[in-house]
Parts: sequence; structure tokens; C-alpha cells
Amino acid sequence: MARAARRLEEAAQLSRPMDREIPTPSPNPDGACETLQALRSVSRPVPSTTIQASPGLMKLWQDGVISAQELERRAAEVERLRQRFSEMPWHAQRAAGDPDYWSKLYDSQVTL
Repeated sequence: MARAARRLEEAAQLSRPMDREIPTPSPNPDGACETLQALRSVSRPVPSTTIQASPGLMKLWQDGVISAQELERRAAEVERLRQRFSEMPWHAQRAAGDPDYWSKLYDSQVTL
């Protein structure tokens, strides 16, 4: 019984607000963020101009969620779509208003 009472008291102490605030780390305490960014830039190649032209592909490259090879493959397919369909007025009109149109068009295709 005494054990249960002690546990209840400990739980009550843990649920009380703290007397002091927990310090939040500064964004750059000792250059760790800069070092990490420098390491990321060394280990990753510079994206091609096709990737740089597409905001969506560039975001994927910056986030690092897709390998560089896959992004280059997607960029080549996006460029292929652009060359093939840019003469059609329907596509040209939409591409004029959205710099990421061709990438979105590529992403929307169904693969079986």
C-alpha cells in the first residue's frame, strides 16, 4: 500500500509544471548546422539544369528523399514529355502558367 502511495506521489510531482523553463538550443550553437550542410553538399552532386528548372524536382533533390539517379531519370522523362507535347496548345497554355507542369504531368501518368 505504501508503495502505491509513493508511486502516486511521484506521478503527481512529474505532472506539476516545472519551476524553470527548459532552454531551447540556439539554431547554430557551435556551427553544427553549417557543418552538416557542408557535409550534405560534399556528398551530393550538383543537380542538372533540368532538375533546377523544375521547382518540384528541385524540392525533392533538396529534401534528399529520392536518389540523384532517380531524379535524373525523372528529369529526362519530364524533358521528353515537354519536347513531345509542348506544341499542343492545350499543354502549352497550362505549362505557361505553371513552371512545374511537365513534372506534374509525368507524375500523373498511370504505371501498370
